[in-house]
This record gives sequence, C-alpha cells and structure tokens, in this order.
Amino acid sequence: MTAGTALLGVCAYLVFAQGGAGTPAPAATRPDWGVLNLQTNVGSFRITGTKDPAEGRLEIQFTGSVLVSQLEPNGTVTASEGLIKEYDARDRKVFFGTGKLVVEGKFRKFQWFGRDMQARFVGKGIFLMYGEFDKNLDTGTYWYDGNPKRFPWGQGGRTLAIPNEGANVIKPVPRDQAGGGGG
Repeated sequence: MTAGTALLGVCAYLVFAQGGAGTPAPAATRPDWGVLNLQTNVGSFRITGTKDPAEGRLEIQFTGSVLVSQLEPNGTVTASEGLIKEYDARDRKVFFGTGKLVVEGKFRKFQWFGRDMQARFVGKGIFLMYGEFDKNLDTGTYWYDGNPKRFPWGQGGRTLAIPNEGANVIKPVPRDQAGGGGG
C-alpha cells in the first residue's frame, strides 16, 4: 500500500462518516454573524429575530417537528428523506419525522420540538431554548466555535443572542492587574 492509497482511503472514510458530502459546515462568513452548535436528547428551541428577521444557515438533524415561518422568497428549506412536509401554506412550513433539515436565508421564526437533535447555526438571531431532562438527567449542551467549553441548556428556558460577542472576547484579568483598589 502506497502513501497515496492510504491517504485516499482515509479521505473516503471521512467523506462516508460525514454522510457523503465532503463539504464542511460553513464558518461565520459575515462580521455580524456568529456560530452556535446545539445538542440535546429531548427538548425544544425557537429562533427569532429582533426588529429584523433571523438570518443565516441552520443545519439540524433530529426526530420530531419543525415549523419555519415567513421564510423570505430567496430562502430555501431542504429536507432529507425521512422528513415529511405536513403543511405548506400561509407563509409556514411544517416538517415531521427523522432526518436532516437545512434552512438558508431570512425567516421570522423557526421552532423545533423533539429528540436526538444536533444542530449548527451560522448567522444572527435570538435563540430561546427549553431543555427537558433525559433518562440521565441531562438537558443538552450548546457551544460556540472557537470555544471548547460546552454549556448546559438548563430546563427553565434560556435566551441567547447570536452572534454572542462575549463568547470569545471576555478574557479574565488577574486581580493584581485589574486596576482599582482593595480586594
């Protein structure tokens, strides 16, 4: 086996392990966008905008239900096999089942409820997360690109703004260098 053949085998394995598409998930492409990763065994979340619609790309793998509201005309929703579109009218789309959904563009609201969810959002918006305890009393985790620390969803409801400027720029300052007095 040559080094080239071994490398080709490793590349083929990585493409297969990622589900076939060898393209990595996008990083934040605009300065006013952030990246949020989510994982939970059971729970729900909603993405909204503030005065403007939420905007970006959401990739979500799950079992459960999804509602996409007021997706702007140039936006897209791509559903994998296993997801059934149950409703598509009045500026709303509802999907149910097990699979992967990709939403790109501007939208007023995205809601998910279900289990076995992993998601990655690249864009801007407000997340409202509601964790439920699984059999191990876990509620799920979320984390930002560039920060290896994972944070628990909690079960009382959590609100996150994306981009989260504080996630990567807050650096601790030793007490003796913080300025000010006393301590």
